[in-house]
Amino acid sequence: MPAHVTKTIKLNINELYRDDEIIGRSSIETVQALLLFGVAMDVELGIAGSKMWNTIGLAIRMAQDLGLHRELSTEREQQTDPEKIEDRRRLWAALMITDTWLAAMFGLPAMIRIEDCDCQLPSSGPSSDPSISPRDTALFRSWLTLTSILGRILRLYSPTGTYGVTNEGVTSLVNAMVECVRSRSALD
Repeated sequence: MPAHVTKTIKLNINELYRDDEIIGRSSIETVQALLLFGVAMDVELGIAGSKMWNTIGLAIRMAQDLGLHRELSTEREQQTDPEKIEDRRRLWAALMITDTWLAAMFGLPAMIRIEDCDCQLPSSGPSSDPSISPRDTALFRSWLTLTSILGRILRLYSPTGTYGVTNEGVTSLVNAMVECVRSRSALD
């Protein structure tokens, strides 16, 4: 990302922090901005890791406040534009991916536990957004699958991770990895 874009984003977010706008009210747009801002910090100096971790953490908490980790009730889903539902699912999936990979990078526990979520994955069908190709959608879903596997592996290395590990659980994890490699090969 060009330096001037990062600087503009940073200035705008800092202004929002000062005005208490960013943490005073959760919104999809704020979660998106925090996610972009958090991952853009990756290119900054040494203290970026802590800032990045905390910014993504704030984005996740706001997303949970908005209920992105939960499937909409049938009644509410019928009243919501299908594209907005898909946007919610994509945003939550992007947060799950970012959270898991940051946890692996920094050796810290992931904030999102898949067991606490009941939302559906983003659609594997074509998007109504012309900038999202079917290949992009397939790659995103593959990335999400790989992230899920990484999350399971990271939990094994947590302080309580090996409690309750069974042969079936390990076999399931290995099978998921093999299936992920096979499906990735099909995309090439």
